[in-house]
Amino acid sequence: TNALSVPANSSIFTIIGNGFGITQGSIQLTDANQGVSMILDDLDIVSWTENKITIKMPSAMDPPQQGLTPGSGPFTVTNNCSSSATMSNLQIDYSIKNYDLPSTQPEKLRGNIIREPALISPGSYIFYCDTSVSHDPRAYACVKKAIITWNCNTGVNWKLAGDTVVTSTMQNGADGVSYIFKSDNFTVGDNTSLMITRTHLAASCWDVVDSFAFSNDADINIRQTLSNLIIPNVQWNYDTSVVNQLSINEISFYDAILHELGHAHLLNHVNEIHSLMYADASPGGIRRDILSGPYTLSGAMDVINTSLVSLPNNTCNNPVFLNIPPGSNCNPIGSGVPTVFENEYSLSVFPNPISNGAICISYQLNKNANVQFKVVDYTGKEVIKINDEKKSLG
Repeated sequence: TNALSVPANSSIFTIIGNGFGITQGSIQLTDANQGVSMILDDLDIVSWTENKITIKMPSAMDPPQQGLTPGSGPFTVTNNCSSSATMSNLQIDYSIKNYDLPSTQPEKLRGNIIREPALISPGSYIFYCDTSVSHDPRAYACVKKAIITWNCNTGVNWKLAGDTVVTSTMQNGADGVSYIFKSDNFTVGDNTSLMITRTHLAASCWDVVDSFAFSNDADINIRQTLSNLIIPNVQWNYDTSVVNQLSINEISFYDAILHELGHAHLLNHVNEIHSLMYADASPGGIRRDILSGPYTLSGAMDVINTSLVSLPNNTCNNPVFLNIPPGSNCNPIGSGVPTVFENEYSLSVFPNPISNGAICISYQLNKNANVQFKVVDYTGKEVIKINDEKKSLG
């Protein structure tokens, strides 16, 4: 339903039948993250009568089920006398992130995107890449292409700024600044996550009347050491065409960063194997992009359209973000780009170590390309940059 529906800003799930009882029972659904069964929170049930149950469908659960997300699959209605009935055809096409208000006023608010505080020009988030990403040419090319793909298809108008050094105190902080970085700072015991995205609420910024919360930054943590995973011998594949298949031990870096940007766009997981927002990325598995599956783009545009609504009851100082028309100033929607090759050039640097403050660099290009050299110190700070120059093969 639309952004200002009644109940406010919700997807209403109505169940018609008999024998539900006049006392509220429970609704069991399937989790989109792990496929386990889960019970809806009491506050998700709007009304319960003998013949009709009305649910304000959430995308997040309260403790002790925190971290679960309702997904497609069987659902079971159990009445107060413990009689139950199960149906197998619940379909959840996309899921938009909910935020919980403090316990003093319990309610699940739907996320909206607003402009990052530092952004003066039109747009929403500014992403800064840690040098662990920006100095990895294959990873950085995937990140740039993924941001362009999201901008092209949705008009979300993300910006990619210069590189930086992301310290541990900057990781995953609600600071109004968005970072993409590599680290092994994952939850203890997590040996399956390749990447994780954390979105953050703007301080003291929500709209209780219309059931909205507002996010103005997202931090994406890319696992630094793949050998820490439970899957043995896995490695990244950096192809960005999406059509090329993966080897049995490969996982697509490009598909994974597209997926994480989906979380930055406030989309949760769904139980649709071809969807970009499907939870599992197995080695040698299915390639996915924003147009894979029928509903990822629909969910993304739902976020865009409600984020553009001017809400008179919000408490935010940040202005509504300014989008761009989908498909403008970019590659045609859905188009891929050539593979990011590992052997586009050969490079020689000598002497090593440097003597007398002089260094020689020679290189061989396997195709025409723009060439730029940067020298950075051990902290990642740029010391010298030689501007882009168009160079021919050779």
